Amino acid sequence: MINRHLYHKDHLPYGIWINEPDYLMWIDKKTALTCMIKRHPYFGHLCGYCEIPSNHKDYNKSYFELDSIYEIHGGITYYGLFINDKAEKTDRYVIGFDCCHTSDRMPLYDLDGTISYKDIDYVKHQCNLLSKQIYKRI
Repeated sequence: MINRHLYHKDHLPYGIWINEPDYLMWIDKKTALTCMIKRHPYFGHLCGYCEIPSNHKDYNKSYFELDSIYEIHGGITYYGLFINDKAEKTDRYVIGFDCCHTSDRMPLYDLDGTISYKDIDYVKHQCNLLSKQIYKRI
């Protein structure tokens, strides 16, 4: 597992996100698919991604099509090349989701606490669920 702090978080109010990593990458043990989490550098929310193999039947579908197939937090919001923790494009295609919806707290906005911040454990769990769904469709 790769676990890194990438960003200065001086512009964010204090919260659990301050000590969380900004980037995680691991291989899901049950599916052998690569999963990744990356923090938005300004707003501070987390985004989750799972590899979609080039031989997969959903490879090259639009994220609109993928959103109707996969059930994940907030729906599928990304399909494309993954950019790694060094800002380099990789040869891996991923599908992804973000935690920047009306029911999600973005760290930049210190709201009244009526909406919840989706922490690293929550996003990791969602990535593992997405990985299982991708695997079932191979």
